[in-house]
Amino acid sequence: MEQKNVMEPTKTTTTTSRKFGLNSISFLVGTLLFLLPFVEIRCNGQPLASNTGIGLAFGTDYKTTSQMKSLDNTFGNKSEQAVTEKQRGKMYPAALIALLLGVIGVIVSFLSPGPNKAALFIGGLAAICLIVLMVQIQMDIKDRPFSKGEENLGENLKITAEFTAWYYLSLISFVAAAFFSFRKKQIVIST
Repeated sequence: MEQKNVMEPTKTTTTTSRKFGLNSISFLVGTLLFLLPFVEIRCNGQPLASNTGIGLAFGTDYKTTSQMKSLDNTFGNKSEQAVTEKQRGKMYPAALIALLLGVIGVIVSFLSPGPNKAALFIGGLAAICLIVLMVQIQMDIKDRPFSKGEENLGENLKITAEFTAWYYLSLISFVAAAFFSFRKKQIVIST
């Protein structure tokens, strides 16, 4: 009769068998956030127009919302009317590349879960593209030419582009996806 050793040493292995790794979830979240508003154009602090990440990637029109004060001040009631219209959008290649890299990152991370150099590169590049997008939009707003008769208005108007929390969450998600694709998590298995 053979005796079995009751105390076996613990084994340390790297896990690569998970179907849904943290990098997969991060890529998915970062890509899905493109459906939400990324940038809001403001005039003197008031929201003027907004666009989603997909709208910036494909050049979809901005959704313009402005508040107009009603001329009817009957009984001292001040009322405002919201006017919604479309303003012509511009396609930003950096947004399109970031969106495509996000989709590719989701596919790569699902096909090859765990530490992955390709997913690390894709996540980092997608985050860089989103930063380039921010710089491009800021430059477009700063360099906006005034048409005839608007030279005097330019001194009184302050037009800014403010990025929403959804933009920043998408950027952080792509950075996190790159980090989780790099990190090798070790699990201690005792038998």
